Amino acid sequence: MEDEKNDAEFWQKFCSLPLEKVLYDYPVRQSFVRKTNISKNKIKISTKSLEERENILNLAKKSNSFFNVLDNNIEFFINEKSFVISVILGSQPAYNAAISYVTNTIEFIKKNKIKKPVVLFVYCMFDNFQIRKKFSRIINFALSDINNLHIIPMSFQNEETMASLYLRSNLTVTRSGGQTAMELKTISKGINLIHSEFRTKNLKKIEDKYLLNGIPVWEAGNALYMQKMMKAKLTNIDIFNSHLKNYL
Repeated sequence: MEDEKNDAEFWQKFCSLPLEKVLYDYPVRQSFVRKTNISKNKIKISTKSLEERENILNLAKKSNSFFNVLDNNIEFFINEKSFVISVILGSQPAYNAAISYVTNTIEFIKKNKIKKPVVLFVYCMFDNFQIRKKFSRIINFALSDINNLHIIPMSFQNEETMASLYLRSNLTVTRSGGQTAMELKTISKGINLIHSEFRTKNLKKIEDKYLLNGIPVWEAGNALYMQKMMKAKLTNIDIFNSHLKNYL
């Protein structure tokens, strides 16, 4: 639209649409707009089964997390000094990428001897037994020698929880779907990283044009929008730690 004189000219020229037929306000779920019942210091995670809940509670106890159990929910209390990371890769998450972001964070904290308390929420279909088993093994291993990292895995969450996570997170790693982009734009105050499946570990120079190749074509335009309007940055599992270096 930058090369056109005005919005009306753009929509008429490229889409044969009069301006009054164009809706600019993307529908955003109400919890992100009203921000009612949204807390920055309490994140309520819902669970789908007793096994899932007990597993999360065991991990929380090992990492000395502060929490309260409310029926099928676990309410985590987040210290205001904690650096909160949320890795949420869509309704059908890239499971291997989610694991890599977790292991990368663990390795970064160990290697750089980070002392700041870090809380990592990760959507990983934790209600699935096999995924829960593998994830728990990784987290248990990490917690054996890191006392300032709290890893909280979770399955699908409602909009109030998602709004709380986006609001409290100092850093988010998400895809660039339309709903995700608009909800982050509405409520997020932190750094927004956009996940790409494109691997760059063998490249001497990493450019955004390569990373965009690892984003579905229907979401790539959203990624460009997020870069321009929200100062979001593209990332993948190969360069994630370089981002952590800037913020941790």
